[in-house]
Amino acid sequence: MKAAIAGNTSLTYYCLEYLCRSGMTDLILILPRNNHNDNYDLAEFDSLVREFALPYFKIPVPHDENDIPEVDLLVCLEWPERLRLPLNPRSGVISTNLFRQFSTKSISDLAAALDSGADHFKLELALASPATEKKTIVAAVELPICEFDNLRSLKTKAAAATARQLLGMLTEGRFLGENNPRAGTGLLTSRFDRAIDWYRPVGEIQNKVRAYTHPGPGCITRMENHSLYVWHGHAFDKSSGIYERAEPGTVLDVVEEVGIALQAADGSFLITKIQQAGAPELPSWVWAYGFHLKPGDRFDSVSQGRVTLAV
Repeated sequence: MKAAIAGNTSLTYYCLEYLCRSGMTDLILILPRNNHNDNYDLAEFDSLVREFALPYFKIPVPHDENDIPEVDLLVCLEWPERLRLPLNPRSGVISTNLFRQFSTKSISDLAAALDSGADHFKLELALASPATEKKTIVAAVELPICEFDNLRSLKTKAAAATARQLLGMLTEGRFLGENNPRAGTGLLTSRFDRAIDWYRPVGEIQNKVRAYTHPGPGCITRMENHSLYVWHGHAFDKSSGIYERAEPGTVLDVVEEVGIALQAADGSFLITKIQQAGAPELPSWVWAYGFHLKPGDRFDSVSQGRVTLAV
C-alpha cells in the first residue's frame, strides 16, 4: 500500500522512522513550507530522508514542480489546518485526535490533559473515506498519565502507540474491517496561560509546568524584574513539617543537586530546571548560586503570561 505521511513534528518523525525501520518502502513524506507552522516541536527530516531515500514534497507545491503522485492512504499528523493537502488518496485519510499543542488562546489535547491533572488520554485514529469524508474510529489506545509524565514523555507514548497502529493498517489493512462511526471525543482544550501564580495549590502548579515544558514554551515567573522560564519541577512538601510557612512565592531553600524550594498556597514546590531570559537552561540550583538566590527572596506572581506565537 502506497502511503503519504504528512506533518513536520516529532510525532511525524517518530512514526515515519518506525515505519521505515519496520520494512515499509512505499512511503512519501509531505512537509509544509516555511511559515506554515507554530514554531513548536519541529523535527528535522534530512537524515531520515537520506538514509531511506524517501521521496518528499513541500506544500504548497510550486507550479513548475511535478505533482504529488497518487497514493492509497494519506496519514495526516499534526498538519497545519489552514494548509490544504492536494491529495485524493484511494482508501482515505487517517488522522488522530492529536493536534498542535499551543495556539494564541488555548492549549489542546496532550498539554490540556496534563494541565487538567487527568490520569489518562484516549488516543484515537480515524479514517475518512474518499466517498463520504465521514470519520470512522479505527483504533483507540488509552495512554496512562503518570505523576511525573510531562508533555515530552506523554507525546512519546502517543507517538509509539500511533506508529504501531499505523504499521498494522499499512501492512495488514486492518482498518478496512472496522466499523465504528463515532466522530471522536472532540478537541480537549484549556486556556493558554503560561504564568505561574504561586498563590495556587502545588498540584495545579505542577500540572501547569509539565504541560508547558519542552516542546512547549515553558512556564514563566519573575524575580527582580528578570523573566524566568520554569521547565521542570514538582510538588515537594505538603506536610508543613519541613519548612515554616511563608508568603507564596518565597524561596524556602536552595539545595545543591536538588533545586529551589518555594512556598505555594498549600505546600512547597521544587523547581529543578530553570532558564533566565537570554541565558541557557540550567539546573535550578546552579542558576540560584549564580544569581545569589537565598531563602527569603521572593518570586513574583503574575496573573497572566503573554506571548506572541506564529500559528
